[in-house]
This record gives sequence, C-alpha cells and structure tokens, in this order.
Amino acid sequence: MESQKYTSPYAKLWEQKDWREVLKQEIKTNDPNAKITNKAIIEQYFKRYMMLQPTDKSNLIVNHPALLQVDKEKIDKVTNDTMMSLVNATSGCTVASLLFYKILLSKRRIFYDFYRKGRLSFVKKPISVFLLFMTWGAGLSYGYKQTIPFELFKQGMYKKYLIEYDKVYL
Repeated sequence: MESQKYTSPYAKLWEQKDWREVLKQEIKTNDPNAKITNKAIIEQYFKRYMMLQPTDKSNLIVNHPALLQVDKEKIDKVTNDTMMSLVNATSGCTVASLLFYKILLSKRRIFYDFYRKGRLSFVKKPISVFLLFMTWGAGLSYGYKQTIPFELFKQGMYKKYLIEYDKVYL
C-alpha cells in the first residue's frame, strides 16, 4: 500500500505525533479499558472524520483520507463526463424551449392574446422562455446530480472507502 499515492490532505494524519496523542485520549475517554492499537487509532480517526464531514457520501469519498490517485482519476472522469452531458443537455434545453414557445405557445389564441396584448408585452416572451428553460434546466441538473453517486456506487467506491476502511491500511 505504501507505493500507492494518496491525494487527500487528510491522508495518514494519525501518524503525526500530535494527532496520535489526541486520538489516544479520545479512545481512553470513550472506553478507559480499551487497548490502544494502531487499528483502534485509525478507527477513531475515521469516526472523527465521518462526524466532521458533510453527510453527502460523494463528498466523503472525494475528501477521503485514503483516496488513491487511481480512484481520484476515475472520479474526475465520471465528473467530467457528467458535466459534458449536462452542457449538451443545456444546449438541447435551450433549443427545445424556443421550439416549445414557437410551436405551442405563440400560435394558440389564449397565449397569443397574453403575449401580444396588455402591458409589457415585449417582456413577456423572453421571461416565459427563460422560465421554461430554467424549469427544464433544474430538472436536468437534478437528474445529473443523481448520476454521480450512482456511478461511484457502481464502481464500488462506497464499499471501498466507507465500509472497509480498515482493510485499506491494515
């Protein structure tokens, strides 16, 4: 394991003397009869890490102390692919919003009267197209935010970094 490179600034902090002393004190505070082993110190460090980090599992993996460079590259690839898909979907959303307005909204009598008559008729069209675009964009964004955790789960990152953390080092 020593030959693999860690990317996190939190990697192996428990090996530093001051961190080690604090972790030993926490173990003794929780259970005065506990044996202080390297495994116990690492487990205490990860318990503390999990408490301080946000509950989003994807963020826990990205900032994980044991994150290897190889896995970081996989996560970056998933993130970049998802962002590229989101950019393409946004451009498609723009075209779809304009077509939706042109075909459905501007030709119907009820919408025609709304857009052509009354106060601020020149502002109604851009605002309605913008609101339509934002609604579709929000839906697409939510969908793509759900794909990143799914891809990380599919690649086994959750199991590797959140459940079996002691096997990474010991």
